[in-house]
This record gives sequence, structure tokens and C-alpha cells, in this order.
Amino acid sequence: MKNPPNKRSRFLINPGFQLSVIRQMLALTGVVIAIFYGAIYYHFWSLEQQGLSLGLPATHVFFDFLAEQRRTMDLIFLVTSMAALLAIVGFGLFLSHRVAGPLFRLKQYLDSQGPDVPAHTPLKFREGDYFPEVADSVNSRLGTKRDA
Repeated sequence: MKNPPNKRSRFLINPGFQLSVIRQMLALTGVVIAIFYGAIYYHFWSLEQQGLSLGLPATHVFFDFLAEQRRTMDLIFLVTSMAALLAIVGFGLFLSHRVAGPLFRLKQYLDSQGPDVPAHTPLKFREGDYFPEVADSVNSRLGTKRDA
């Protein structure tokens, strides 16, 4: 009988590590968002300066149009930035699961073996987890064979 697939039953396997990864990804995303917003801000400032250098009065329709375009772009930028942040958090959680999961499973496996208990079942990681070679090395060292 085939075993049911392992489901991720814990939201955070190693909270310290996983939250650190997510924080770092969020910080990097914040820097990228700030850089892009700076570029957009500079673009609209540059257009405003061009209008002023042409001698247009501050009440000219061009500046009203520019302000409306800036508001629209700010809204678009805010929505897309929030979507990007949510995607980054989701990806960070997924990626950190693939790293923390095998290490958590390895710790559980080693803790269950004990010093006087012979290794009887091979260590297995979930399909798609990172570091499958660690399970192979542990199984080789303990003399257990992993099912193919």
C-alpha cells in the first residue's frame, strides 16, 4: 500500500530561520520598490521642469494633466507593490520550507535513533525538498538503504 503524500502540517517549521529569510526578502523588495518609485518620481519631476522651462504658467492644463497622471501612477504602483510584497512573502515561506523541512526531519531522525538503538529505517525527505544528498549521506553512514 502506498503511503499518502506528506502534507505540510506546520506553517513555520523553524520560525527563527524562516522569518529571517522572509525579513531579508522583504527588505530587498523594499529597496527595489524604493528605487523604482524614485525613478518614477524623477520622471514626473523632470516633466514638470520641462514644462516650467518652456515658460508654461503653473496654472496651465499641462500641470493638471501631469498631476492626474502622477496620482494614477502612484495608485498603480501602490497596488503592484503590495502584490509583489505578498508574492515575495509567499515565495519566501515556500523556499524556507524546502530548506528548513529537511533539517527538521534530519533532527527528528537523529533524535529518534538514540545511541543504543540500531538504525533501522532510512532517512527520507519530501520530494522537492532541498539537500536530498544529506539523507543519502546519513543513510550511507548509518548503513540504512533508502527506498528507490
